Amino acid sequence: MFRHSLLLQFIYVIILSFLVIWVPLAIWKSGQYLITPFVSSLISLAVIFSAYSLNRWAFRKSHKVFFRLLIGGMVTRIVLVVILILIAWRLFHLNPTLFLISLIGYYLIFQILEVKILRKQMVTKSENT
Repeated sequence: MFRHSLLLQFIYVIILSFLVIWVPLAIWKSGQYLITPFVSSLISLAVIFSAYSLNRWAFRKSHKVFFRLLIGGMVTRIVLVVILILIAWRLFHLNPTLFLISLIGYYLIFQILEVKILRKQMVTKSENT
């Protein structure tokens, strides 16, 4: 249930950003300016979903294991972001300013949504125990 809800929220963000950011870019700029926010949204989605999946799995573990997985997940997330950025940079030769702004924007928005969902899960878990 939570995964579906999180996915829907991500889809809403992407649709809204398409209307607000991508359509004006399509009108005023070239195709490269459309690829850049799309690639950054995909990178952010991949990182957030991997972290979300790891966090959901860690919730079922003891506190000691949970915190190890949480810290390990942060390190893994950093490595994943760097690898995906390097791959995207090599494949698409993205506009650096637009790429950085859109990557940070999507990542922050998706991170807020992930924390919101995880917080709900924690409250639900604590009520059930």
